[in-house]
Amino acid sequence: MDLSAFHFLRPAWLLAVLPALWLWWRLLKRQHPLGNWAQVMEGRFARLFIADQQPPQRWPIHGLLALWIISALALAGPTWIQKPIPAHKVRTGVVIVFDLSLSMLAQDIKPSRLQRARYKVEDLIKRHPEQRFGLVAYAGSAHVITPLAEDSATLLKLLPSLNPMIMPKLGSRPDLGMEAAHRLFQGAQVQQGHIIWITDDLDHQDALERFFSQHGYTLAILAIGTTQGAPIPLPNGDHLKDKNGHTIFARLNWDALKSFAQNLNATLTPITLDDTDIERLTPPFAAAQVDDQGHPVTQWQDMGPYLVVLIALLGVFVFRRGWVFVLLPVLLLPAPPSVQAEEKTLSDWRDLFRTPDQQGYIQWQQQHYGRACDLFENLAWKGIACAKAGRTQAALRALEKIQDKSARDWYNLGTLLAQQGQLKAAEKALQQALQQQPNFPQARDNLHWVRQQLNQRQT
Repeated sequence: MDLSAFHFLRPAWLLAVLPALWLWWRLLKRQHPLGNWAQVMEGRFARLFIADQQPPQRWPIHGLLALWIISALALAGPTWIQKPIPAHKVRTGVVIVFDLSLSMLAQDIKPSRLQRARYKVEDLIKRHPEQRFGLVAYAGSAHVITPLAEDSATLLKLLPSLNPMIMPKLGSRPDLGMEAAHRLFQGAQVQQGHIIWITDDLDHQDALERFFSQHGYTLAILAIGTTQGAPIPLPNGDHLKDKNGHTIFARLNWDALKSFAQNLNATLTPITLDDTDIERLTPPFAAAQVDDQGHPVTQWQDMGPYLVVLIALLGVFVFRRGWVFVLLPVLLLPAPPSVQAEEKTLSDWRDLFRTPDQQGYIQWQQQHYGRACDLFENLAWKGIACAKAGRTQAALRALEKIQDKSARDWYNLGTLLAQQGQLKAAEKALQQALQQQPNFPQARDNLHWVRQQLNQRQT
């Protein structure tokens, strides 16, 4: 606690202390042990005629003046602590473009390229919970696994199911994967996008270079595998062979990826046993915000709201019949905007003047999704809040109750049903979303994924 930095954020409020001090001085000056008799009778005679005279009871007034002074000090904004703040806030997002070509089954790194890549994605997401992540997988075609979302729980649940054998078309089309990532950024209205490309080879280089020349996304590449390579195991226990019957070795194309990354000013890192690769994959906008000189941006933390506790305790002792009406203006004195912004300030009484949806929205902004789920009366908002709080059944009940569902409502319902394994119902909901809004890429991608899963169940 560095009291040498103590100062007031709004010192003009200290002027409000002066009237209270003047009134207090006047009160003390007028107070006399003999009360009002001292004004009409000399003290030596008054003491002979007035027995056990007690001074007037003015402690409620003293208490009220103390509340006045403490309230003025709180409004003046005492502070001695600085806290970091973001220099600016823009809509950011990270899309992981995951290579699911057959070469990812190679086992030149243990247990396999695919498994190690899954581990790295999981570590990356858990290390940066503040980021919005989306996931695209590609082989001969590209598919959105999860859209951009602040809650990455769904992505982590679907991660173990990634396998080249689930892809409908063999091959390697990273350019299609990048286009799918671009659609995710557009749908989420991202202003600053970062792509993490997990791969072991470079295909369709010209198309990739055109893509990044047209869009301002930053790129980080995680190279999986070794240059020595390894055979590609197949589910039947054999290895992948070419048309002449020779075993194919999947080798990491490091030199081509290195040249490509240098041309685009992208980050390239090999997979490592520690977190060095994750640190290099980190989005450039995930770092702490700094000013032009490279110093962290901070602001003084207003400690005035903490004086509310002292005001409340003092108010208990000052309280007596009739005085509550005098104290109400002090206790309900509105705080300035910077005080109201403090997270520690309790203003539950204001909820009396807010609708449940307004209260729910405030809880949503503070990322208290469980409380928002309980408060929202708007069924669409309630469904989304409950889903983010992990209360999937409550979210489904809310979304199903919506009478006139929008395309977004059908999309949210279909996505939740798919996560619960109710693929038939999810297919119908996503079809409804596309029927109302044909140009809805997220719904189209999710519907494609649902149909793939249905086909796999049938086979």
